[in-house]
Amino acid sequence: MDGLPGWSRVVSSRNDAELAEIKAKTDLITVGQPVNLDTLPRESGGSGGGSVVVEAGFETVSDVLTKAQPEAVGTTLIARQGGYAYEVAPATATDHHITTESGTKLYVKPKDGEYYLAAWGVDGTGATDVHDKFEAAVELAMANDTPLVLTQDHILLEGNNFFFNIPEGQTLYIRSPNGTTVRTTGPNISFRRSNIRFQENLSADVERYATQVTVADTSDVKHGDFVYFKNEQARIDRNWSYPKYCIRRVQAVIDATTIEIDQPMDMWFYTQDGNRNGRAVTSITQASRAIVTASNHGLTEGDLCRFEDLVGMPELQGGLFRVGTVNGDSFDLQATDSSPIDSSSYGAFTSAEVFLQGPTEIEVSPSASVDIDNINFLVGVAHIPISAINVANGEITTSSPHGLATGYIINLHEVGGTTQLNGNDYEAVRVSDTVFTLRSFDGVAIDTTGMTAFTSGGYVRRSAGEFTSKVAFERIEGRVRRCSFVGVIPGWLEGVVDTVTITATDNLHLDHCHFERGRYCPLIQAGARNTRVTNSTASKIRHMDIAGWAQDTLLEDITGNDTDCLIQSHPNIRPTYRRIRDSVRHSNNSAIDIRGVGEVVEDCRSWSTVGVDVGTQEFKPVSVYGDWMASFTRRITGFESATGAISAGGGCPMIVERCKVPYISQGGTGKVTVDGTTEVTQLLDRSLGTPFAQIAMTERVEIPLIQAYTSERRFGAITSITQADTAVDS
Repeated sequence: MDGLPGWSRVVSSRNDAELAEIKAKTDLITVGQPVNLDTLPRESGGSGGGSVVVEAGFETVSDVLTKAQPEAVGTTLIARQGGYAYEVAPATATDHHITTESGTKLYVKPKDGEYYLAAWGVDGTGATDVHDKFEAAVELAMANDTPLVLTQDHILLEGNNFFFNIPEGQTLYIRSPNGTTVRTTGPNISFRRSNIRFQENLSADVERYATQVTVADTSDVKHGDFVYFKNEQARIDRNWSYPKYCIRRVQAVIDATTIEIDQPMDMWFYTQDGNRNGRAVTSITQASRAIVTASNHGLTEGDLCRFEDLVGMPELQGGLFRVGTVNGDSFDLQATDSSPIDSSSYGAFTSAEVFLQGPTEIEVSPSASVDIDNINFLVGVAHIPISAINVANGEITTSSPHGLATGYIINLHEVGGTTQLNGNDYEAVRVSDTVFTLRSFDGVAIDTTGMTAFTSGGYVRRSAGEFTSKVAFERIEGRVRRCSFVGVIPGWLEGVVDTVTITATDNLHLDHCHFERGRYCPLIQAGARNTRVTNSTASKIRHMDIAGWAQDTLLEDITGNDTDCLIQSHPNIRPTYRRIRDSVRHSNNSAIDIRGVGEVVEDCRSWSTVGVDVGTQEFKPVSVYGDWMASFTRRITGFESATGAISAGGGCPMIVERCKVPYISQGGTGKVTVDGTTEVTQLLDRSLGTPFAQIAMTERVEIPLIQAYTSERRFGAITSITQADTAVDS
């Protein structure tokens, strides 16, 4: 074929015999005229090879899957609608992608350099489960480092969890030009790296600010690999007991057993560490064989242990010990080499807590990434079509059994006529298998008598059952754009789940996303570093929660509606909240409720309809981390709320600048500095017994380290203040 090098076209004998039928379906072959060359490049989607052999086309993907007959290996079949192509695989093939009804095995071929989920013949209405086809399409896209395109309106995923293990150095691309809804009923969807280099116990202590780490063997380690530190027995704070986590990257391989990481460590990791679930020690004997007594200590012979908050017997301070013979609530104390501890010359013991020690693990894994664009994840949601609504008595009838029990939380969507019900959250009251009514969360029946008559359509969204369905990003990097993550239950109600989690990732960026109806959305945890959520919106969620010692998170240009306070966190390091606009309706915590270290809040606004209160829990570091916490500074600049307070837990210093709030609360012993431009609009009378420091100053000052501070306008001159444990003015 002149002018078409590398292209070929073969018309089989079966085509000749069925020419009339083919001509009625396609213009690929036209009698009496030159052949209309709808040809394909010489390439193979599977393990086959050789020239492309073009069969007569089929009108649709369904025709390919239901009408195609056995063909010669290498034959290409075309679905004219959509332009999807397939190559016939050998009958013995095990790497094929699709099997037709006739038993023909096919390889799906990419179209314009991308795979299309439509080529698998999926239901695009969301009525039937496409779990297996979706999983097969994603696996093929990953294996060939090729994007996957979703063009469906709605796909349904049921069955088992999805674990998409992205190969080393590759990116999983999934995009939708029209915003496909991906609805799950029960399964989780997890995007994560495919393998690890190695996982081992840390062989040498890693101190704070360290940049080099000792491992057993660096021969397989590469620049850019993830380095994940974790110790499940160790903690920094007393209130929540989050294990210690940290994510770094390999900057360089120094030698056969040393790697350099890309950022100094913010905390230390001992080879053996642990301060969770301590037990009070009531006695340690002064004898040639030290015996420790601690009720319900839970330790077994051979365990390693440490003592915290030690008063008396200073010789044990900071040491690592082994548990010897256990006798009820008592055990022999030994050195790590199992030799007995002679405490006969030690100082007298007064009090302490004993903690089980566990090894710090280090995991090195290759980098992998995601690039997901314009997908609407509807997580853990069952859809039940509505067939009728009787506005006279409030009864709603579904076209199939609804599966609701009284008290189930539901919301209605796309109802025709009675549009007043759309988008709202209710509790269901079961009448029969297909009929229910609505009530509010305080048990009051919903009056529908004044609503517009029902016309048609609509569906009920309910939780699919006792599932914790979510979308999870684990140990990867990348970006997620123009996506939504929506559950069923508003964030402040019982049974709610975290609809999207970000775990031990690095440089994951969520941009122009929407988060709705979930508890922590997203939940950023387990040392995740450099997570960015920008230009996004949130509705009916509890918090965008940063926890589990995530580091250097950025939440920027986010609008919250009907939330439980967006500027909120559990223990984490150096998050930045910038230009947050938040409407708080379901919390009396505060407008700012932060419990980490080194937070930065800049130019944020919050509106609350629930009044002013202080509800934050104080971050109480264990004794060895008191100075560590104090080394970070928290800064709040340009924050304004007419009804919500600044509420911060923990002992790190806090600077408040250019703010306007009812009052400021700082838990713990951290010094607070307030500048002269900050306005405090509601001075509350707080007793000295409160664990929070109520601060209201007209100029920049440092607040003394005291249990609590009361801000209240008083009249009359103060003549003296006593120098005593409890200061008294007169």
